Amino acid sequence: MSRVRGRNCSNANGIAGFTLLELLIAISLIAIILVFIVGSLRFGRRAWEVANRLDETTSLVAAQHYLREVLSGAEPIGTPDGKGKLRLVFQGSEDSLALVANLEGHTTAAGLHKISLGLRHADSAVDRLGALVVEMRLFRPAPKDEEQVPPLEERELVGKVRSLQLRYFGRLSETEDATWHRQWRDAARLPQLIGLSLTFSDRDYRQWPELVVAPQLR
Repeated sequence: MSRVRGRNCSNANGIAGFTLLELLIAISLIAIILVFIVGSLRFGRRAWEVANRLDETTSLVAAQHYLREVLSGAEPIGTPDGKGKLRLVFQGSEDSLALVANLEGHTTAAGLHKISLGLRHADSAVDRLGALVVEMRLFRPAPKDEEQVPPLEERELVGKVRSLQLRYFGRLSETEDATWHRQWRDAARLPQLIGLSLTFSDRDYRQWPELVVAPQLR
């Protein structure tokens, strides 16, 4: 009787030991699988972040290219000011700019367009970030009625912008030297250079190299 019991106890211990070993192996395999899954998720996330950054960087490059074409094509065109004189359409401040340029290939209609450039903030924006927006319509010096006013087109160039800074290099009058100005209003000529800078939030990795463009002075 004692021998039989000893054998039974031995078999029971053997089965219990084998089951514990299987459990340890299973736990180890699960741990390895989890490591691979976590690693794959991290790799996928990094790949997505890199792709997203490349896409946004490409968007900034495209925006700079578009702005360079617009600003370099500024025309020294004026409209009557009601006093028998022409007033240049080109009117620039630190955060907005209006000008006339030829946007052939960039709009639905060819020809000279009046262009307005500035930041637009959403009413619900908590962080006060805005979008750099270009508004354009076919240029009409003095439309007689509303029916002759061409339709407005809009284009958002860069989103999530904290601030826009414009500056202008040149001579506002014949008696002063050429220098940088924060505003270019009611001048007799176009500026020699136009500088445009954008800033983003502190958590935004995007960088905007200052864009400096020379209008094709005529």
